[in-house]
Amino acid sequence: MILIYYFITTLLYRVACHGNDLFFNDNAELQLPETYSVPWMRAVKDSSPLSALTVPGTHDSMSLAGGALAQHQAWSLDLQLRAGIRYLELRVVAVGNTLYVMQGITYQHSTLQEVLHTTLAFLSLYPSEAVLLQVLPELSKSSQVNQMVQDLVAQEQRVWVSSGMPTMREVRGKVVLVQKGSFNLGVPLQAEGGDNRVSEIQDKEASLAKLLGQAMVACGGENIVMSHSSGSGFGTFWGMFLTPKRVAERVNPWLNHFLGQYAPNHPRPCFGVLSMDFPGFDLIQNIINLNWSDIMSVTMTRSDGVAILTMKSDAGSACPPLCQILKALCYSPVCCSVSQKLRSLLGTSHSALGMVQVMVGLMNMALGLLLCINRFSSSWRMHETLYPFWLGALFIFFGILCILSEKFPSPCLVVSSVSAHLAGVGFSIAAVVLYSMNLAEMSFWRLCRDDDDYYFYHYHHSSSTTASPDRQDTLRRCLEGQRIITMVLGGINVLLITLSVLQFCVSISCVVLGIKAVRKMFKKENQVQLGGGEQVQLG
Repeated sequence: MILIYYFITTLLYRVACHGNDLFFNDNAELQLPETYSVPWMRAVKDSSPLSALTVPGTHDSMSLAGGALAQHQAWSLDLQLRAGIRYLELRVVAVGNTLYVMQGITYQHSTLQEVLHTTLAFLSLYPSEAVLLQVLPELSKSSQVNQMVQDLVAQEQRVWVSSGMPTMREVRGKVVLVQKGSFNLGVPLQAEGGDNRVSEIQDKEASLAKLLGQAMVACGGENIVMSHSSGSGFGTFWGMFLTPKRVAERVNPWLNHFLGQYAPNHPRPCFGVLSMDFPGFDLIQNIINLNWSDIMSVTMTRSDGVAILTMKSDAGSACPPLCQILKALCYSPVCCSVSQKLRSLLGTSHSALGMVQVMVGLMNMALGLLLCINRFSSSWRMHETLYPFWLGALFIFFGILCILSEKFPSPCLVVSSVSAHLAGVGFSIAAVVLYSMNLAEMSFWRLCRDDDDYYFYHYHHSSSTTASPDRQDTLRRCLEGQRIITMVLGGINVLLITLSVLQFCVSISCVVLGIKAVRKMFKKENQVQLGGGEQVQLG
């Protein structure tokens, strides 16, 4: 009978409509928006306790195979983490010295060690994040699983096993184990899951609404609060054909609508961990946005060639509006995320232009040193201000910024590069003027003068006094050396002027290329909103 039931549910599962919408997804592929920022936890305050966050999570995170009754997720572990999931739930079976990830009797082609390796690799890329992990012993003794997990993470400093509730500062870049029931490693968990058996979708929604209300009250305490939106009709009569996928297809949009009613609240409530089946990308992002309480929206609307920038500040914030704007821009995923489209528009010219600027800066400092050590070849301005060195440092900075804008082409970095190079145009003009003045004021007449001014006087004034042959020969050689030194040091000044002109041209090129790339990126957009969605929500 069970086999017949399994066959029917699997058949219905296969013929059902597959795909993804805003809040439900059963597509194994994930296409992230170009402006999406993976490390969303970097905007969470370091002092925030982990229990005070609203965290998107997945129920039976590695249940990717086994048919209609066993599958609870579509994305692989890495894709779940990149989509914003920060809570994982694993069911494991101890066989020998290995903990295998299971779903009932179905092996999910992974081990706990492999899951930890993938998760820690993700955290190495995004050290601002933290991932909660609950291990559920399945068909094994709890004490055996506890000991094996403890042995597995004993030498790993990036796994939190303490029962004390940490702050974000303490767990950034770490896997945080969650304890519940027979598994006693990590922070304590208070599950508000209720009965996962679903016979009517409406009953599940009503039950979940009640549980989320309780989670709001308990959130932020000594325990991690968790609510399950997942469910299955297995074991019920009226819901016998409600697979986890079919339940999620109905419940996930309802969950998004329920949470959305709290979006206008200030401050927004905390719901703890939300453990879901087949979550859609937009549902995950809307859950993440519940963490941001300081409301600062930056909206730019363009019409008929006119750009209108509208900013809404948080009147209750202790920060002045300007600081709120800068904070919004710094944490804006649209502004500070690498854009592949912008990368293709920029091409590879910025690296070459950046290297030219770095070389110009280094040559300014090296040649400027040659001028400064000779008191006859540098004006008082150069000695007093040492402008070859700070001009060289600025040109190197502009070059590095130009290279970074190509390697990590976020709108924020490209706009910063354009702004810096606009200033670079002014500095390059100043360099041309300063080196030209130094060339005009360069004087070597004192090189061929002795202490009694004899040679100087004899050279500049006709006199009946005739110098000795030795002194005449010395004077001749001195004047020849003076001409050579004048030519060499004058050539250095001319070279520095030429390099400054080159810096001017390169700065203009970087400004033009950057502006063209950004304009093309937003050419087809009528409205650009910084921070994703209609508002940038920051905490």
